[in-house]
Amino acid sequence: MTGVVRLITEEPASVSIETVEALRSGVAPESWSEFLEDIAFGLTRDLACLERAMQERDRAAVEAVAHRLATAAASVGLHELAQVSYALRDVLEQQDPVATAALAARVLRLGGASLIALVAADEPLGDD
Repeated sequence: MTGVVRLITEEPASVSIETVEALRSGVAPESWSEFLEDIAFGLTRDLACLERAMQERDRAAVEAVAHRLATAAASVGLHELAQVSYALRDVLEQQDPVATAALAARVLRLGGASLIALVAADEPLGDD
C-alpha cells in the first residue's frame, strides 16, 4: 500500500519584535521606512541569487548567498531564516545534493514568509 506524501508549500515565519524595535530605536523616524525597504530589497535580492545559484549548480555562490542571508536575517530578527540559511551553508560541506536542494527550497519558502512577517511586524496594531 502506498501512502500519500504531503509537501509543505508554505512555511510560517516569525520575527523578533524586540530586534525590530531595537533597530527602530537606532534609526531616525523619518528614515525608518527607507531603512526597512533596503533590508527587504537586500533579502529579496539574496533569495533570487540563491535560486539562480542553485539552478546553475554553483556551490560557491550558494555558500556565499546562504551566509549573506543568514547574517542579514539574524540582524533583523528573522532567526528561523537565519538558522535554516546557516544549515544550508553547513550541509554544502557534506556534498549531499539532495539535502542541499531540500534546504535551499526551505530557505526560499521561509524567505518569502519572513519578508511578509518583517513588514507585518512593522505595521501598527489596531486600537480595538
